[in-house]
Amino acid sequence: MPISRLQPASIVPLTCSEIAQARAIIQAGPLCVARIQRRMKIGWSRASDLAEYIVGFDALPEVAKRSRSARS
Repeated sequence: MPISRLQPASIVPLTCSEIAQARAIIQAGPLCVARIQRRMKIGWSRASDLAEYIVGFDALPEVAKRSRSARS
């Protein structure tokens, strides 16, 4: 069954491939959720899910923390 683009990112498990790709993007430069989003051609929520998984919530940029807190 294909994943809907409108489905919340939190209910779709992160894949090993996505994690590896996002980790490489983060290691190549400063942590920026929008950069992950653009390079991987994914949505903001998915990119911030990946960033949070890799670096943890406390290391996210302030704009990402506010956005993620608002979703809860």
